[in-house]
Amino acid sequence: MGKLMYKGFDKDLKCREFQYEVNKEYVHEGKVEACESGFHACENPFDVFGFYAPNKLNRFCEVEGSGKEDEQDKKSSFEKIKIVAEIGLGGLIKAGVKLCLDRVKWSDGASTTGACSGASATGYKSGASTTGNCSGASTTGACSGASTTGEYSGASTTGEYSGASTTGDCSGASTTGACSGASTTGGKSGASATGYKSGASTTGYFSGASATGDCSGASATGDYSGASATGDFSGASTTGVKSGASTTGYKSEASATGDYSGASATGNYSGASVTGDFSGASATGEYSEASATGNCSGASATGYKSRASAGKGSVALSVGRDTRAKGSLGSWIVLTQCHHNEDDGQDYIDTVKVAKVDGKRIKADTWYTLKEGKFVPANDNDY
Repeated sequence: MGKLMYKGFDKDLKCREFQYEVNKEYVHEGKVEACESGFHACENPFDVFGFYAPNKLNRFCEVEGSGKEDEQDKKSSFEKIKIVAEIGLGGLIKAGVKLCLDRVKWSDGASTTGACSGASATGYKSGASTTGNCSGASTTGACSGASTTGEYSGASTTGEYSGASTTGDCSGASTTGACSGASTTGGKSGASATGYKSGASTTGYFSGASATGDCSGASATGDYSGASATGDFSGASTTGVKSGASTTGYKSEASATGDYSGASATGNYSGASVTGDFSGASATGEYSEASATGNCSGASATGYKSRASAGKGSVALSVGRDTRAKGSLGSWIVLTQCHHNEDDGQDYIDTVKVAKVDGKRIKADTWYTLKEGKFVPANDNDY
C-alpha cells in the first residue's frame, strides 16, 4: 500500500509530457529528486492548484506513491506511482476538506476557538462554529450550518438547508443536501456543494468551486481559479487569469473572465461566455450560444440553431443545422451548412465556409448564416 497523494494532469492525462492511465502503476529508473526527477504528487489536495489550475483544461486524480521519496516545498517525488482514480475538481476539493477536518483536535462543544480546534454539532437546526488555525467545523442535520475561520480550516455539513462557510488560506467548505451551500475565501481555497438547488462560491488565488445538482451554481474568483457545475439549470462563473468554468445540464451557463480563460457548457439552450485575450468558449447543444471577447480568442457552438460570436481578432465557429455567427471588425466567422437525414434523424455537414469580418462583404456585429453555400444575413424570425 503506497502513500495517499493527489496529482494534476492536462486534459490528456499527461504530466511533463508523460502519458498516464488510471489504475496503472509506473516505475522511475534513476535518481528521485523533487522538482527534478521521479513522479510528483501532493499530500494536500489544495497544493495541487499551485501546479495545475482548477479549470476545465486540467484533470485531477488520487494516486499512491511508493518506493524512494524526496519531499520539497509542498510536493514529493516518488520512485513508483499508481493512478488510483480520477476524482475531478469536486473530488479534489472534498479531499482537501477531509484532510483539514482529519487534522483537527475535536472537542465536545459546538463552538470553540484556538489553533487546531474543532466543533461538531448534530441535530435539527444545529450549528457549529470554530476559529483558529487548522480548525474545523462539522455538523449534520436539516437546517444545520458550519462556520470556521483560520488557515487550513475546513467546514463540512450534511443535511437539507445546510450551509458551510470558511475563511482562510488553504481552507475548504463541503456540504451535501438539498438547498445546501458552501462558501470559502482564501488562497488555494475550495468549495464543493452537492444537492438540489445547491451552490458553491469561493474567492482567492488557485481557488475552485464545484456544485452538483439541479439548479446548482458555482462561482470562483481569483487567478487560476475554476468553477464546475453539473445539473439542469446549473451555472458556473469564474474570474481570474487562466481561470476556467465548466457546466453541464439543460439550460446551463458557464462564464469565465480573464486572459487565457476558458468556459465550456453542455446541454440544450446552454451558453458559454469568456472575456479576455487568448480565451475560449465552447457550447454544445441545441439552441446553445458561445461568446468570446478579446484578441486571439475563440467561440465554438455546436448544435441545431446554435450561435457563436467573437471579438476583434478572434474566431466564431458555429457547427450544425441553421446555425449563425457574428464578429467584430477584424474577426473571423466559420459556418456550416447541413442537411437533416430523416432515415437516421442526424444532421450532416454539406459545406464549411470561412470569412473575415471586413466591414464590406461581411459587416461587423451582424448575424450571418449559410444559404446555398453563401453568407447571408440571418433572419431573426427563423430563430
